[in-house]
Amino acid sequence: MRRSAAGLAFGALLAACGDGGGFPDAQVVMPPQNPGTIAVTWTLLDSLQQPTTCTAAGATSVVVGIVEEGTGGGFGQTFPCSLGTAVSGSLATASYDLSFSLYDGSGSLITSAMQQTGVSVTPDHTTDVGQVVFTVPST
Repeated sequence: MRRSAAGLAFGALLAACGDGGGFPDAQVVMPPQNPGTIAVTWTLLDSLQQPTTCTAAGATSVVVGIVEEGTGGGFGQTFPCSLGTAVSGSLATASYDLSFSLYDGSGSLITSAMQQTGVSVTPDHTTDVGQVVFTVPST
C-alpha cells in the first residue's frame, strides 16, 4: 500500500507538469526591435522664392523636433544648416510628428517649415521624409 501511494503521488506530479515540459508560466522574452531612422533634406528660398544659401540667410542650424504620436514624448535633433541633409539617430518603431526650424548663430529662430505628421519608422529602415523648404526673409 505504501508503494502504491508513492506511485500515485509520482504520477500526479508527472501529470501536473503537462506535455510541454519546462515552466508553464514562464513568459517568452522577445528581443528588442532594431531601431529605424528618419532622413531629411532641406533647401532655403528667399522671399522671392529664389534659392539661397545658409550663409546668405545667416542660418547655422536646423532643428528637427521629433514627437512620438502614441506617448507624446519628444526631443529635438540639431544639424548644421550647411549639410542640406541629415539622418536622425535611432528611433523606436512608431509614428512620429516632425517639426523643422531654422536658427541663426545666436540661437534665434529665423523661420519654420511645414510640419509632417504620422511619419512611420520601421525597424532597420530609413524613412525619407523628403525635402523641407525654409522660406527666409530677404536681407
